[in-house]
Amino acid sequence: MIYLCDKEYTLNKKENCTIKQAYAHFHQQLQQNQIKLLPLKPSDLLLYTDDRVLPSPEALQFLKYYAKDVRNVLFRLKYVVYGFYWQHPKQTYLNGLVSSFVHMDNPSQLNGDESDPAKIFEISLTASNHPAPFVIGDLNHFGGWFCKYCQQPEEIVAELHAATSSLTQVQFADTVRNHNIDAAYLQKLIATGIYVDGKMQLLRNRRYSDKYYAPSLAETDNSKYGNLLVNLFESFDDDIEYEAGNY
Repeated sequence: MIYLCDKEYTLNKKENCTIKQAYAHFHQQLQQNQIKLLPLKPSDLLLYTDDRVLPSPEALQFLKYYAKDVRNVLFRLKYVVYGFYWQHPKQTYLNGLVSSFVHMDNPSQLNGDESDPAKIFEISLTASNHPAPFVIGDLNHFGGWFCKYCQQPEEIVAELHAATSSLTQVQFADTVRNHNIDAAYLQKLIATGIYVDGKMQLLRNRRYSDKYYAPSLAETDNSKYGNLLVNLFESFDDDIEYEAGNY
């Protein structure tokens, strides 16, 4: 079952999605017999992620078959932008939380900062009495992929216009603020590997030399994920110019 917090939900509820809300919905569906599942065992795993996250299937399989008790396991993901061909300079992004049902079914696990994977990690570094979470992935072996702005240019523009709060609004460069932020402008950014703020240069990923370029699912289904595997807005001249700059 997938619990999706869409824009309509956010506008009506005036709040963001949290693990607590997602789990409450899941529990309600179980009680009302609206979803058909085998009886849940305490060791069954519940996965909570952002809708931009693609966890590593191998990591999930390992936890499913070999881990006896999973509590607040986080994912360090490869941070890609626009598609798998551009990577954010930060390289990784901490997101996603998987835990055994016995821990998720404990209300104390769903309150306050416990509902935010990044907060769980941050607290574990500063609080000596807080159990350190297990993190899947590092700079060399990612626990999955976090794909930021991996929609069509028109959808990215709509998202940028919808981000009106000071916490989520993109800080554009001075030379960009008065620019017409439209699909054509986004296409230029995607082609040249510039972040939506118009100033941050992204890192190039190579499809046939990068071990963690994209999930195997995407690689085997070009018809569905082709626009994320190949930069359709990059011209041949752009690629030649980039290659020349590496030598």
